[in-house]
Amino acid sequence: MSEAPDAAIGHSAEMTWPVDRSLCTERGGRHLLSTPSLLLLIERASIEAVAPFLAAGETTVGTEANVRHLAPTPEGATVRAHAIVRERDGRRFRLEVEVFDELDRIGVADHERFVVGVERYLARLEDKSTRLAEARAAEA
Repeated sequence: MSEAPDAAIGHSAEMTWPVDRSLCTERGGRHLLSTPSLLLLIERASIEAVAPFLAAGETTVGTEANVRHLAPTPEGATVRAHAIVRERDGRRFRLEVEVFDELDRIGVADHERFVVGVERYLARLEDKSTRLAEARAAEA
């Protein structure tokens, strides 16, 4: 980790996205921003907020999210997620995120991310992929 823990507190990032069909669910014949897509936007803004505090070869993984989806947003709108680092304890970041469309605050979240080494993380993923393939082959 490249910077002192206190340096991260208060750091923020903001991202804006158009709500296209890929981010939507359908209700009553209308397409609107889905809650899983809201969480995706929350995560992406959070990743940007902590990025300056990572060393080379590090990334973060989301470990917890408490999300409240407050208002519907139709396809075609633009949403903006604002993430701010509220706490850092070693490898753990806690963030507060608000999401808005052009008219309303549509979501809020408390989000936790942990710093991990990219190589070790990818090695664990590769191991799991191998074990999954072996388990599937054994079932066939």
